[in-house]
Amino acid sequence: TADEWCSSHALTGSTDHNLYLWDLETGEPIRTFEGHTDLIRVVAFSPDGQRVLSGGDDGEVILWNLEEGEILARFDAHDSGVNDIAFSPDGRTAFSIATDGSTIQWDLFNEAQINRFEGHDAAVLDVAYTPNGKHFLSASGPFDPAAPIIEEESMRLWNLESGEQTGSLDWYLSDVFQVAISPDGRRALSGLMVDQSVRLWDLATGREIRRFEGHMMPVLSVAFTPDGRMGLSGAVDS
Repeated sequence: TADEWCSSHALTGSTDHNLYLWDLETGEPIRTFEGHTDLIRVVAFSPDGQRVLSGGDDGEVILWNLEEGEILARFDAHDSGVNDIAFSPDGRTAFSIATDGSTIQWDLFNEAQINRFEGHDAAVLDVAYTPNGKHFLSASGPFDPAAPIIEEESMRLWNLESGEQTGSLDWYLSDVFQVAISPDGRRALSGLMVDQSVRLWDLATGREIRRFEGHMMPVLSVAFTPDGRMGLSGAVDS
């Protein structure tokens, strides 16, 4: 299955502008993907495990055939570096986000831009689809850790059909590095840079449910377990 295949392989992006597919059992590289012209920041497997998206400092998003290592589509996405990419639950569309504050939704099969979402004043650092694929959550923060934190709606919920912002989470500082949405689509986790906390949110009301403290450095990664009962976080600290 796709899950079994992805659990036995890993994909990494490199400063040498290439992607590398690894066999996790042997620790050996299987395939090299060449096509970017600058360092690669983000990679993502498609839900069926047959395709890969990559984004880099060249502003491009590239869709690859995983088995052959061939380029299926190339999107001249942003004027600045790509911070994150995400496949939709059905794998037909995807998001790319950038340091210029833009969020773009792509039709992967027709190789076309569907919509462009703008509104964040700070760099958009992460995006997450709801499980039903009808909404997404965007998060903003300082791309450069030395950059000043600004006041804005740093986590915004958008309707994909209308292209309109439908809500925001009750946090008004641009220091959110990553967000995750629970499998039931009702809650969200955020990892914060300034106070190093992880926060659990109610997506319907935008209110904070619970705060988790313990990290001593900025929180760079958050995730829900598949059953949605637990959360995971990763930070710069040990």
